[in-house]
Amino acid sequence: MNDKEHYKTLIDATTELQEHLFYSEFGGKLDYTDPWMDLYNGLSELRGKLQEEQEMCDITTQKKEEN
Repeated sequence: MNDKEHYKTLIDATTELQEHLFYSEFGGKLDYTDPWMDLYNGLSELRGKLQEEQEMCDITTQKKEEN
């Protein structure tokens, strides 16, 4: 598995976990008082960081290919 596939797998997994929480724990509506909300927010933050790292990896790969 290359880096691009690795990041895609992790990003997809965080999205799936958030969707599970959204529908199974929140009943399809965000509930900011629910104890699961901290995990939901943490997954959002993690996905954002993974997307940033994936973009940096893509830029680095692109630069290597240009040289």
